[in-house]
Amino acid sequence: ADLECRHGQEGFFVEIAAMVGRNDHRKPARAISPLMVEQDEESHILIDRIIARISQKARQLVDYCEPVLLAVTVPPKDRLGRQHSRGRGRQYASDLEELDMKQLAGAVTVMLPRVRRVSAVLLSLWDVEPAMARSGVRLANVYLVERSPQQTAYPRVRLLIINPSAAYPLKTLEIESLKGLL
Repeated sequence: ADLECRHGQEGFFVEIAAMVGRNDHRKPARAISPLMVEQDEESHILIDRIIARISQKARQLVDYCEPVLLAVTVPPKDRLGRQHSRGRGRQYASDLEELDMKQLAGAVTVMLPRVRRVSAVLLSLWDVEPAMARSGVRLANVYLVERSPQQTAYPRVRLLIINPSAAYPLKTLEIESLKGLL
C-alpha cells in the first residue's frame, strides 16, 4: 500500500489511485448495467471505470491483514496538462454533464462484498457535476460531501463508502477521522 496510518495500536493502510483519460477503443465490461437507469453513456462509462479500478486494485491487496482504504481520484482535466487533454479519443470526468452520486455509490456498494480486502473506498471527483437525486434512498455505509463549483481548491464531490463485508473493517474512530477529511 502507499501509506500506513496509525493511531496508537490501531491502524490501516491506504492504497491511492488516480484515474485519467482513456482511449475510446477500450470499452469497459458492463459489470453493473442492470443497476443503471436511463443515464447517458458517458456516466455509465465513468461508473464502470471506477468499479473496474476498485476491482483491479483489490487484487493487489489480498495479502493485507489489516483494514485497507482505497483512495481513488478522478483529477480535474486542466491539471492533467495540455498534452493529455488534447489527446484524440480521450474521456474525462469533466466531459460529463451530470453524474448521479447515489447511483455511483450504490454500484460501488453492490460490488464491495466481492472485494472483502477493501475496507472502504474514498472517491474524490474533481470535475463532475452531481445530478439531481432520482431516489430518496440513503445508503447507511455512504458519506457524501458536495462542494460548490466555485470551491476549486477541493474536489467537487467526495464519497466515503464503507464495505459492510470487509474482512478487516475500519474502527469507529478511523471512520470518524475519514469523515472529517471529506
